[in-house]
Amino acid sequence: MAAVGKTQSSAFSGLEWVHDLWGSEPRWTVDLDEEAIKQTVQSALELPGACTIEFLAQGAFNRLYIIRSTEKDIVARVTLPVDPAWKTLSEVATLKWVRENTSLPVPEVLAYKADRSSVIGFEWIFMSKMPGKPLADVWRDVSFSAKENLVRQLALFCSDTFQKQMRGIGNLFPDSTMPASTSPHGDGTVETTEREKFRKPLLTSLGQSTSEIQESDTASEDLDTRDPVGKISTSEEIRETKDNLCSKEIVKETFHAKTATGTQDPSLVCVQRIVSAAFIWDDRIHQDVSRGPFSSSKDWLSARLALAESDYFKRLSRVQKRANNNEDSEQEEDDPEELKNIIYIISTLRSRLDEFFPTKDLEPEPSMIYHDDMSRHNILVNEDGILTAVVDWECVSALPLWIACQFPPILQGKPLEKEPIKSKYQHDENGEVVELYWEHLENYELTQLRHLFLEEMQRLQPTWVEIFKSSQRQRDFDLAVTNCDDSFLIRRIRNWLQDMDSGVENFQGLEERIDNASL
Repeated sequence: MAAVGKTQSSAFSGLEWVHDLWGSEPRWTVDLDEEAIKQTVQSALELPGACTIEFLAQGAFNRLYIIRSTEKDIVARVTLPVDPAWKTLSEVATLKWVRENTSLPVPEVLAYKADRSSVIGFEWIFMSKMPGKPLADVWRDVSFSAKENLVRQLALFCSDTFQKQMRGIGNLFPDSTMPASTSPHGDGTVETTEREKFRKPLLTSLGQSTSEIQESDTASEDLDTRDPVGKISTSEEIRETKDNLCSKEIVKETFHAKTATGTQDPSLVCVQRIVSAAFIWDDRIHQDVSRGPFSSSKDWLSARLALAESDYFKRLSRVQKRANNNEDSEQEEDDPEELKNIIYIISTLRSRLDEFFPTKDLEPEPSMIYHDDMSRHNILVNEDGILTAVVDWECVSALPLWIACQFPPILQGKPLEKEPIKSKYQHDENGEVVELYWEHLENYELTQLRHLFLEEMQRLQPTWVEIFKSSQRQRDFDLAVTNCDDSFLIRRIRNWLQDMDSGVENFQGLEERIDNASL
């Protein structure tokens, strides 16, 4: 039987976390009023005539609806309060930055509400409906040449984001909404003088310093929000949205983004606190841990390990207490030995942070936007397999180059260099080839597409390829941090750590171990 964890304040009402042996997942505790959503869209966007609304899809944190009018179709994205205000503000800023700084087609934000004051009762974003179907639905029908063209477009996007690097690790926010004040989750105080080190140039080749950028501050006003009746909100009103959530005054660190030439972005954004699943899942949003922006990979990974360690010490304590008191549990219990293994892995990883990520510089580390859920489900194509949009930009962060310079998730998979021959596979009674053929063909195609992607990146950004090829060790470390509680990978992570401790030379990396085990 699943257990239910209630949230801790009214700011999180409407959300509950359901737990079972396999983990936890968020649930809505209220039904959304579709009529209220439709009317809010009509009012905010001043849509004439009658409109209809229909449910489109549900993600981990959102419900999506299509509102159809005589003029256009709108997607309404209503979100659970997993990270009030911050998640919405970051998603809006990220979408705007991508639209204005890259060639990738993404939805246009038409209006948004980063608080719960509208009749919908939850935060929302209204955006343009993009044409096309998820690539996942038509993958087998899309020609290989169309897949190659898609890969070239993704390579160009990665080139754009690499060229337009940030400083610091966190999420993008509109600079005009960043108050020198508050955080709803207990971030630490930073002295005002500390902010100056984040206003220096990213790279000397990029030219203009961030302090020079500040002279043209008015451009940051380009990223506005609208209230439910379509009125443009001021920056002061946006500040109040965030300030109302806050518990104490601080001065926030701010890492400013620049274009490749060093000139100011059309709408200046800054790298602020991180908004990612690792920091907001379940009760982690309530834990007192640094949420950035992080100056270094070490700080970012240390915070993630601290959150994981806290989780598993609590779970182990709960299991041991019940065992000592001979208490029965309504739900299936964690295995205490597995919990101890997880805590051991976390402790060992923490002890190796300095070895993997030595702090070389007092300057915030270079970073770039990386969409870690750019899967086939979030890539839309038309009937010819031509890219029409990439969607789902929530929790997309500016990450260190060693993790961001890797294959987009859509290209990740098992290596297979030899093309499978269809006639050599079994066929069923209807003459259809068995599923194993399609699995092998997919692995083969992905392998060839990865080769193409690297060729394109070598042509567009050779330094990106150098970072990719030299960073496997760091990516293995991140893989261990991300999967330290995965029952199927714990043994492989421990063996990888033990080989490292034993001084064995040329031992298999963690990613290679996982790939080989699944072949």
